[in-house]
Amino acid sequence: MDLTATTKLLDLMPSTQSEYEFKHMIVEQQNTFHRQLKYLLGEKEKYISLIQEKKAAISLMKYKTSLIGDDVERNIVEEVNNAREIRLRREIYDLEGDLTLIDKWLSNHSQEELEEAAGSFEHGEPEHWAGIMGRKSALEILADDKVSLETMLKMTLLPLPDYRRAVQITSQYAEFIKSTTAKAEQQLLPNVAKPATVNEGTIPSSKTVAPTATVVPAAKPAMKTTVDSNVIDDIFNSVQGL
Repeated sequence: MDLTATTKLLDLMPSTQSEYEFKHMIVEQQNTFHRQLKYLLGEKEKYISLIQEKKAAISLMKYKTSLIGDDVERNIVEEVNNAREIRLRREIYDLEGDLTLIDKWLSNHSQEELEEAAGSFEHGEPEHWAGIMGRKSALEILADDKVSLETMLKMTLLPLPDYRRAVQITSQYAEFIKSTTAKAEQQLLPNVAKPATVNEGTIPSSKTVAPTATVVPAAKPAMKTTVDSNVIDDIFNSVQGL
């Protein structure tokens, strides 16, 4: 397969990231809308400047080449520049593809909504950090049966209302992951007892977590997915008297 055919095939595929990857692996990592907006606007600004820089680099290469008087030298430089231009144009193509995904995401929101989120950034921070720390501690419980010292230290830096919220998210999110995983395993191993579950289909976030969520112990599945309810109880108890 020659270079032309390779380029044509690459042009049929997404840029550096697919729309699925962009939506679920990139944007969702930011957790809350105002953080998503800040991240994507920063990426857009960076991509636009990089595209301009790379296009200017191509123009500069061609201009400098045109100034070479010796035909042999100019032909050699043109070959080198052609190879560089192919690489630069691929980078531009990928950046423009990523930029398209960002613009599509931004177009789903009104200008008023974007300006409100940008102008009230600090108001969304408690929700963001309670959600981040709650989800992180839930995953640590599922993986290690306890919240790490590092995560607990960070959680205790939160103001008390946000700390309580993080604990609530920990409980709800851990139960959601546990019960959903157990259901998936049960489809492969139908003899495993069906666990009690939270609502399936929507991953809990700091917006959807019930304020008094508790852990419902589940029957032990084939693979380790259960959460020791005592672990979460300990977290709850640590703030009950505060």
